[in-house]
Amino acid sequence: MKSKYAELWFRGLSDQNKKDLDRELALGLVSQKIEEVIDQLVREASSVKRADYSNPGWAYEQAHRNGEIAAYKKILSLFRPTQDQRS
Repeated sequence: MKSKYAELWFRGLSDQNKKDLDRELALGLVSQKIEEVIDQLVREASSVKRADYSNPGWAYEQAHRNGEIAAYKKILSLFRPTQDQRS
């Protein structure tokens, strides 16, 4: 079975379970809601206020935010079809 989602989801599953999971990822309310929540977390972590720069440790805070955003985006990519499979 060729899926448009990351192979990581389907490791160790039977063919039927792979089909079921693929369908759930594409149409499931839970996966859609998780995607929305993670998108919101990315937006929140991305917001930088002018006052943030008055903090002497702002560069460390920004580095932390950048890492947090990168992790969220990595997780988010699992819920989105891969680029080469989109129509």
